[in-house]
Amino acid sequence: MTQRKPMRMYMQLKPKVKQRPRLGRRGRVFTPTATLQHEAEIAALWKKKFGRRKPLEGPVLVSVDFDKHGMWVEVAPTDLPSLMRGDIDNYLKAVLDALNGIAYVDDKQISVLLSTTTGHLWKTQEEDMPNVGGKKYPYTKAGKAAAKKAAKKATKKAMKKR
Repeated sequence: MTQRKPMRMYMQLKPKVKQRPRLGRRGRVFTPTATLQHEAEIAALWKKKFGRRKPLEGPVLVSVDFDKHGMWVEVAPTDLPSLMRGDIDNYLKAVLDALNGIAYVDDKQISVLLSTTTGHLWKTQEEDMPNVGGKKYPYTKAGKAAAKKAAKKATKKAMKKR
């Protein structure tokens, strides 16, 4: 499998929220026209720039940075496979909705949102790494082995002092 290049572009298109599905007169659920138009505009801009490229297969990293006038969008291959079955945005929505009014007043306050389905994001945060003898160890096989070795050494040292 060949490594594909990341695709990155600025879309000068005012960001809009995705509106909730609506219930029609005949009991059918539909997506509002404004949402369908906005999604079509995003897709058209992407196809205009990257239309000849095939969609990336396998795990991908998606980065979106919004400003008032548009958005930077990047889609790049990654070697970190997902550990989850569902869509990342559905997992996120459940957590954000549950914490709304509890961890923050309203989810519109969120200006930075990081999420993975790889289990690696929190494992790289230094403050969350195991602390053995004042030294931090990453959550990797080598890090766990080093932490275990350091813990044994610290225990032996403590036993000698008694």
